[in-house]
Amino acid sequence: AKSSLCENNKMTRSLTNILTGTLNDNNLKLAQEIVRTKCLVGLYTKLTHSLDRIERFFHWKMPKTIVTEKMAKLDECHDVVIERYNIHDHEMRSLYPEKGSELWGALLEKNFHDMQLYNFAEQLFIDQGRLYYKFRQQAGHFPGTKWTEEGHFPSEGLT
Repeated sequence: AKSSLCENNKMTRSLTNILTGTLNDNNLKLAQEIVRTKCLVGLYTKLTHSLDRIERFFHWKMPKTIVTEKMAKLDECHDVVIERYNIHDHEMRSLYPEKGSELWGALLEKNFHDMQLYNFAEQLFIDQGRLYYKFRQQAGHFPGTKWTEEGHFPSEGLT
């Protein structure tokens, strides 16, 4: 974590195009604004919900009554991604530094702005889901269902 080769707020730097030097709160605010206005947020920790949201947002999800070869391939792709996620997540957890350890603290300090950006994205994930759900509900989709606070919408009636 103390090496110059260690990542240093890579996402914040990429979004703001400030690749070297010191970052400040204004850089973080700019990165947050870019994410808020330009991105549909998906979270690795909520991969299934994220994939579902992306499919629905881009209208990749067809009604279940339409069974086509393309739909079967989309479902197969979805299943492969989830399977790889489960395998990769299990393998990678052993490589993570222990939360609260000295290494954890050093990485957190070195990537402070990215951690703030991630926390912002987690809340934005919930807010975007709520906004999409509200929009769809106002349009007459899924009447009588309730928003869930976990950042996803009810499964029924979304196609």
